[in-house]
Amino acid sequence: MERIFSSDVRRVTGWSIALSILMIIAGLLAIASPFIAGMVVTRVVGWLLLFSGVLHFVYAFRGGGVTAVLWEILLAVVYAVVGFYILANPAIGLASLTFAIALFLFIEAILVFGESYMLRHESGSGWLLFNGIVTLLLAFLIMGNFPGSKIWAVGTLVGVSMLFSGISRLMVSSAVRRIAAESFDAFFYRYDWCASGPRTIDRVSPTTRRITLAKAALASRDLRSASPSCPRYR
Repeated sequence: MERIFSSDVRRVTGWSIALSILMIIAGLLAIASPFIAGMVVTRVVGWLLLFSGVLHFVYAFRGGGVTAVLWEILLAVVYAVVGFYILANPAIGLASLTFAIALFLFIEAILVFGESYMLRHESGSGWLLFNGIVTLLLAFLIMGNFPGSKIWAVGTLVGVSMLFSGISRLMVSSAVRRIAAESFDAFFYRYDWCASGPRTIDRVSPTTRRITLAKAALASRDLRSASPSCPRYR
């Protein structure tokens, strides 16, 4: 049982660690080549808009009144036209996406300022204010260099996001693997000690005996509910 569970944990966390490494590499490449990354993101957005247009068109004929059908068809046409235009003119699409990001950052900064003001008497509100200032400066930086900022803004932001997402995912996956290994290793050591008695402990080396008994002592309280029949935990 221990080996099966340990194998499952290692397999799942292994895939997560591999994905984290790929995200880190992709983030570094996007930061190193922000214009290419921005063009890739623009094309992805264009295809997503086309796909959304197709979905709206299909959904339009799944029931509803005439007004609902016409509205869904109109949305489908708008999504499709915008998506096709972005794919046909990626440079213009990248500039539009850069402007949209700058506008989003500006609105986000205003909202964060309002949140920090409402929580000004609470602990940690200063960090909200700092976040709002940085976000506002970034919005002004992008808008102040527009349209030239389209060369670096989208690709750099996406790259930084992927880099830190990959790093945080890697840290979490590594921690899960380590904690799961230590927890179940300690549990089965204590289970074997409870089931087999001190004879099993006496047959191992002194170092292993000390480690096993220490692990058993650390979680004996948990084993009272997990192994109520074990006389060692009564």
